[in-house]
Amino acid sequence: MTTGFQIAATRPHLHLRLAGRLTADDYHGLAPVIDQELADHGRIRMLVELTDGFEGWTAGAAWQDLKLDLTHWSDFDRIAIVGDLKKWQEIMVKFTGPFTKADLKTFGSVEDADAWLDD
Repeated sequence: MTTGFQIAATRPHLHLRLAGRLTADDYHGLAPVIDQELADHGRIRMLVELTDGFEGWTAGAAWQDLKLDLTHWSDFDRIAIVGDLKKWQEIMVKFTGPFTKADLKTFGSVEDADAWLDD
């Protein structure tokens, strides 16, 4: 099984697919992508798609996620979280919400999330 972040698209918004258990190393690959998107386009709208095989984060990955959120406190405009894994959607919103100015919303489908991000 593939684990980590897969970048599905960068335009019209950054679309990440998460699989397996995320590690700190996964975040080291993501940070340059976010920095480049910010340099090229300014504030980011992001879709985070939780695959059926998503298992959460290691402690090191959770720390990297927190650092990423704090570094980019106001750089995200909207973040849509998609997947049938309601437990993980709720955890992501609770964990990320206090550390970003972005609007966060959960969805059952990529299509619904895309429509909200494109609005």
